[in-house]
Amino acid sequence: KTREGRELEMPFCGIFYHEAVVLMRSLGAGPFEYAQWAILTGTSPDDAMRIISAEPLVVRAGLSHVGSGWLDEMDLGVSFSEVTQGEKWVKMPDSEKKEVEGPKDTTEQYVQALNSNKVDMVSSSGHATENDWEMGYSYKNGKIVIASLLKKLPESVRKKFQKIAADPRFGKGISKLFGLDASGEIYPLTTNNPKIYYAVGNCLIGRVSGDDCMLLGWIHHGAMQFFGHVGVQLRSCYAWGIAEYFLQLQGRFTFAEAVWLNRQALYLEESRMNEQELQQKYLCCRNSQPLQVHGRLLWETAVLYGDPAWEARLHPVREPLYDQSMESRVLPDGREEITFTVTMRRESLPTRPAAFLLPPAKVSDIEVTEGPENLVVADNFALIPFWNAGDPTPTKGKVFKAVVSLKREAVK
Repeated sequence: KTREGRELEMPFCGIFYHEAVVLMRSLGAGPFEYAQWAILTGTSPDDAMRIISAEPLVVRAGLSHVGSGWLDEMDLGVSFSEVTQGEKWVKMPDSEKKEVEGPKDTTEQYVQALNSNKVDMVSSSGHATENDWEMGYSYKNGKIVIASLLKKLPESVRKKFQKIAADPRFGKGISKLFGLDASGEIYPLTTNNPKIYYAVGNCLIGRVSGDDCMLLGWIHHGAMQFFGHVGVQLRSCYAWGIAEYFLQLQGRFTFAEAVWLNRQALYLEESRMNEQELQQKYLCCRNSQPLQVHGRLLWETAVLYGDPAWEARLHPVREPLYDQSMESRVLPDGREEITFTVTMRRESLPTRPAAFLLPPAKVSDIEVTEGPENLVVADNFALIPFWNAGDPTPTKGKVFKAVVSLKREAVK
């Protein structure tokens, strides 16, 4: 039964995701989440223990199936297009990314790259469920699938899987996920190095539907943090902004911080939307209502799995989108004055407000003396929307500044 008194029938995990968000938003005033959080799980206790004992990760190498895969922001990597067949991008250290001729079916090359155990960040887009991910969005391509799905495919595929399952290199739980190309060839995943997974453009891939599902499979194969949707992913999706905070700012925030800050930016955006926009925009990320999806009732939201305190941070390779700084001083009346400054380092219009992490404190009596009136200074973060969609593109070197005064009571 919902808080509004409606009775809904849906999988328990759907309620769990929703209630976790509700809990975090109840910790303080306003619409925001006042704690960084994630869901810790795995195919076994060993998976979960590996996550909480992992060393920090420096993200250098990417493997993507999202256009050119943000390779400009990384040391090296490979990306296959999910939209255009044969489009492949490669970047080597200290060089520009370049487009090369790719395979018509990307399955074998994709699995080979994963199994090298040299990939730090995986990103994906395209049709997906809890059981599989189609690597081609607009063309026929292979899939990444769970083991139980292979058992339901035609006999020729099942026989190949039985042979693989009997091989000690892949059997007995070593391989939880498999590449299945369009011709029926199977490529077992053996990767197990620590990595992050940014499933920004996939439906349902982040939903736990049982012991054998995509999310748990990726955790088993080394995803120490996994971000993905537990419902449908729509064209109007706010999750794309995580890339701005994590990649374009070149290591300023950890992956978990980028996920969390992007969600706070969504709540700020939501507070500024009119009624029509509330019914149409960002539904797949907002956790605002249950929607009917293929006969199932699911809460629409996106979730981070792993340990939110674990540090996965990008290795800087270029100028960030902008520099930012924060200076504080105590005023004669005992209030605190904070100056937030942003200096553009690229000629580009950001899509998310500038975000600042603050030492936890009880904040009150906020006065804006300079800068946008709709800025937010909360107990442990600040969002400064120096720009809006449709604004002229700021030039490199342009400086934005906001000044606020407030009362801060330290958290004991």
